Amino acid sequence: VPLAVVPCCHSRKRKVLESVASPYAKKEYHKILSHRGSMPDLVDRLDTVRMVALENAGFDVEEFFIPETFTGKNRLILGF
Repeated sequence: VPLAVVPCCHSRKRKVLESVASPYAKKEYHKILSHRGSMPDLVDRLDTVRMVALENAGFDVEEFFIPETFTGKNRLILGF
């Protein structure tokens, strides 16, 4: 089943993650939060982990960007 992920609210994921995430996601998210960097860098790292998780689940993954005219958070991750 194809799916689309429109990532947002990266800084608010911790509470949700602690209760429902896989061990892989928890480990990767902890590494991301432990990294010292700017928020855009952390956003890119988190979205990369999301794409890898989809690939590990058997999806072919593509990344697209929605024009900033519509939203400043413009990344779209598709899994086929």
